[in-house]
Amino acid sequence: MSRLGDLASILQEQQAVYAKMLRQEEEKASALMAGDTEALRPVMGAQQALLVYAKALEDKRVALCEAFGSVTLRELIESGEEYREALEPKFTQLSETVLSLKKLNARNQKLLETRLDTIRFMSEQLGLHAITYSKGVNVKA
Repeated sequence: MSRLGDLASILQEQQAVYAKMLRQEEEKASALMAGDTEALRPVMGAQQALLVYAKALEDKRVALCEAFGSVTLRELIESGEEYREALEPKFTQLSETVLSLKKLNARNQKLLETRLDTIRFMSEQLGLHAITYSKGVNVKA
């Protein structure tokens, strides 16, 4: 396969990985809304594995772009019709998926912050205070 074909394949694979992450982020949103921490655990583990794989794909993509003499994928796409035809549709789809993932991630972060604020408020109202420890405290038995 040509380097251009390799790059197109990597973009397609990245799209698939980020689409899976998007579905997992939706599962995470459902668990957060339901307050189901047990449902969060497998999602978080699966997301971590996908993040590692996505990083490896990104490293390959960057190396291929550099082999073409381009710093960014956008520069490569704009450098010629052959590149535009082979890469732009995949790049556009990937960009849209990543944008959706970022939006959902931000929403989930807000949900999590709201949950934590609620827990803190309830703890304060019930007189429950978190035990805090500081560095340098020595406890003698």
